[in-house]
Amino acid sequence: MAKDMPLTDAATLIRAHIAADGALYVKVTPGADRDDVAAGVDVNGRAVLLVRLRAKAVDGAANKGLIAFLAKQLGLAKSRIAVEQGTTSRQKRLRVAV
Repeated sequence: MAKDMPLTDAATLIRAHIAADGALYVKVTPGADRDDVAAGVDVNGRAVLLVRLRAKAVDGAANKGLIAFLAKQLGLAKSRIAVEQGTTSRQKRLRVAV
């Protein structure tokens, strides 16, 4: 994972992974020591965003933490980001209205 990444670099990385239709594929690691983001590839060869979150995977806290983290990095309202698929999985598809 990227250490000490400036927020602008994180935003650039996140934006690079958002498809033209607003789809964003992520792999989340909850319970990390800090919130962090990096680029990765899933088992199907698709580009995914690797997101480490301090939030635990309990009662939807990791999903809420993921949306809050991405919204802050992108300068968007949390309501503009939604988990479309994978609410109980580490691999998720989100929809970002930019």
